[in-house]
Amino acid sequence: MESFKACNSNILAVELIPGCGDIMKEENYLFPEDTVWVTTAHGEILIFPLASQDGMHRQPLAVLRTVAVTVSLKFVDERLFCGFDDGAISVYSRNADG
Repeated sequence: MESFKACNSNILAVELIPGCGDIMKEENYLFPEDTVWVTTAHGEILIFPLASQDGMHRQPLAVLRTVAVTVSLKFVDERLFCGFDDGAISVYSRNADG
């Protein structure tokens, strides 16, 4: 078992996002390795590597700020569905270039 302090806020949702192979576009939140996306009560999505170098300490690869608090995440068919506390849903899609 592994445990680490991810943030100083309540965690609302967690989802595993498969990596994009050789594609790396941090500005578009695309990473070659599998990542874990964690939503917080402060309107952030923290993106962590699935594995850490030392097995104990992890820093987010990126932080995505959202317009509302994300309460649900689901990755299906190369799309990430984000459900917000105000009833809205955003869908992020991958294309052939990532």
